[in-house]
Amino acid sequence: MDKRNSKIWAPVIGLDGFRKEQTAGREELLFNELHGERLIKKPHKHDFFIINLFDKASGVHTIDSIDHIIKDHQVHVLFPGQMHKWHIKTTPSLILPRMLLHNCIMNLNRSSRS
Repeated sequence: MDKRNSKIWAPVIGLDGFRKEQTAGREELLFNELHGERLIKKPHKHDFFIINLFDKASGVHTIDSIDHIIKDHQVHVLFPGQMHKWHIKTTPSLILPRMLLHNCIMNLNRSSRS
């Protein structure tokens, strides 16, 4: 994490804030799809990891005050406590089909319990 942002206050959105839109996964893993233009104007932080998979998208994802250009076929990873906002200008879509991703997550959960 970029130390210069550790003292900048930003609201923290916990995992429970995403439960109502959950489409797959278990308690500790969520899957959400984004459709259409998306704009987050005010920076915020999360207390969990986020993996964004972009198949076809453009825009800017600002992480810890650094602008990252969103392009097709990218993965953006956020660690707990990183501050971010974004402006996705075109329809984002996932690289992996939802059921394939869901099956991968379920297999990881099974193997971690063994």
